[in-house]
Amino acid sequence: MYQSVIRRAMGTVELSTVLRYAALAVWLFESLLNVSFFAEHLHYNIVRAACFGLLLIAELMNGRYDERSALGAAAAGVMALCAYMGATGALLDTILIVWLLRDMDFRNLAKLSLGTMIVALAVIILAAKAGVILNYVTGDTGRIREYLGFKYALFPAQIMFSITALAVYLRKDELGLVETLVMLAANVYIFLRTDSRLSFILSILLLVLALIVRFVGDGFFKNGFVSGVMALGFVIAAAISIGATAAYDPYNPIMAALDDSALFGGRLGLGYDALQTYGVPPLGQEVDMVGNGLDNSGQARTDVSYNYIDSLYVRMLVLYGWVFTALFLIIMTAVSWQARSRGDALLLLILFLIAMHCVLDDLSIYLYYNPFLLLAGAFAAAQKNTRIFKVVRPVVSDEQAAEV
Repeated sequence: MYQSVIRRAMGTVELSTVLRYAALAVWLFESLLNVSFFAEHLHYNIVRAACFGLLLIAELMNGRYDERSALGAAAAGVMALCAYMGATGALLDTILIVWLLRDMDFRNLAKLSLGTMIVALAVIILAAKAGVILNYVTGDTGRIREYLGFKYALFPAQIMFSITALAVYLRKDELGLVETLVMLAANVYIFLRTDSRLSFILSILLLVLALIVRFVGDGFFKNGFVSGVMALGFVIAAAISIGATAAYDPYNPIMAALDDSALFGGRLGLGYDALQTYGVPPLGQEVDMVGNGLDNSGQARTDVSYNYIDSLYVRMLVLYGWVFTALFLIIMTAVSWQARSRGDALLLLILFLIAMHCVLDDLSIYLYYNPFLLLAGAFAAAQKNTRIFKVVRPVVSDEQAAEV
């Protein structure tokens, strides 16, 4: 009875769809607040449990199961086990949510994610500037960096990169000069405050390439060789990152100079030490990683030395194992290849830039920093001979169809 009332009020929108959208929006917003200095004021685990409750209710209402989704569930289960063994709750949440939203239209999820991330980023930065939460400032290494209300300077830049990528993806051929200038200004502002170079450079590059596609055309990116290389971006990036790290020799002057460069900033040495110290397990292991991030009160850890692995590909091997890493590369390559097959040059370009981003940064493995991970669930649930990233409507009876 209540479902029919809701359907009349909401048109053709299913109740389960509303529950999924609500859960994603609340979880995403709360997760972004949780990496800011709002974290100490949140009841994060309670909200998190409520969001998963909504997703489970929606799954019980009209979850779709077939052979392909069963394979996807198996892969998600193995990856979730690896994340659990690596003691990373945020990654476990990411895997479960990507799976539970597998039947949803990605464009709608992207729109919801874009709006939520813009609001969250604006709220946190404005609160920091107004003195509501801490705006930590550091200059210990000679680089003056504001954290803009976040626990680390890289976080707002990563979020802005995802906002830029989502906007470019959604607007496509309609991307205008005014929108581009607004995103450019936002990226420049965050860069000048945080000095987070990688996300800024990739955001600007994406905007420039998007304008080229908009006004010149996407013929170059649809070239067979170019598009093939881009579709293999995650594999290529992983090979470069893991290969360079494993081959690192601190006594080699060329490698030592490369590691000391502004590009790598000691990442090769840290990754090499981690591989030598912890090895590569099959399914994951718990490792106490200490970086420059702050706790909820704005304090950095000083009890142990810095050992954080920035490269996502090396980090996955050490913390989550080679099985997880292989599954991740297979899935993201399949998603990229599907984008290539559909002739979606901008999506393929975005995925390629994300793959390159992961060479020097690990944040793109988390859904609240990278909503494009939702494409993995869409691919896993897609039926044969159907386009991915498009919701598969539930089968209705003739009687239900007549009512519509």
